[in-house]
Amino acid sequence: MKISPWLKRVGRTRAEQAPAAKFNSACLRTALIFSLTFLASAPPASAGTICYPEILGSIFDCHEILEASGTDAGPLYGPPAHITDTSMLFTPTDFNSLSVGTPVATDITDGQLQITISALEDHDIDSITIREGGVYAITDIPGAFAQVMAQATVFYWITEINDIPVAPIRGTQAIGPFTATSGIDPQIGIWSLEDVIELARLLDDPQSRVTEVMLSIDNTLVTMATGGATAMIDKKEFIIHVPEPSALFLLLIAVFILPLRRR
Repeated sequence: MKISPWLKRVGRTRAEQAPAAKFNSACLRTALIFSLTFLASAPPASAGTICYPEILGSIFDCHEILEASGTDAGPLYGPPAHITDTSMLFTPTDFNSLSVGTPVATDITDGQLQITISALEDHDIDSITIREGGVYAITDIPGAFAQVMAQATVFYWITEINDIPVAPIRGTQAIGPFTATSGIDPQIGIWSLEDVIELARLLDDPQSRVTEVMLSIDNTLVTMATGGATAMIDKKEFIIHVPEPSALFLLLIAVFILPLRRR
């Protein structure tokens, strides 16, 4: 996994970067709380909380990265497969749901991903884009029924404004659902969900900056089938993208202001 774009923070030495490859104590404490609060009611097949190393970036740091599931043995998301200055790409290999209706079947796969994003000096977090997608298949048998569904719910807490810790400002946003039903939709297809979480709008002062936010993402895949039909849905990608406001500002200058100066 190549993570060099995230390890270019000015003034950070190799010795200081070394902790990025270890489980920091804050992550372990958060993992313990996450396990006790969520997994207490999980069935025996579910896995415990998995804690991933923090990621040190040149624009944002990502820490307290962990996942858990109350329905399946993990990992479901797995560690980030590709990282840039503003994005994290997960490529799940076993985040799916399958139902074979003999005679009736329903399956739910639910995975939670938690991450804290901290902006570095002179940067802020105006918004976060969540994007995910994959493939599905449903059989269309006369007299039978098959359906797949995907949905994500994002719980988020702004924990720092203008580089100063604050009492958490909480928000919730549902993404989806996507559904495909036998007799209505194609039997095999690609599904996707995407939405933008606008953080800056939650601040009373438009001049203030969001500099740290914690995300808790509850991701659910559901299949149901009857009468010998089959329903399957598989997640292939999950992306967290944090647009860099200053880059957008420079783009607006290039598009709108510089042409005016040439006139």
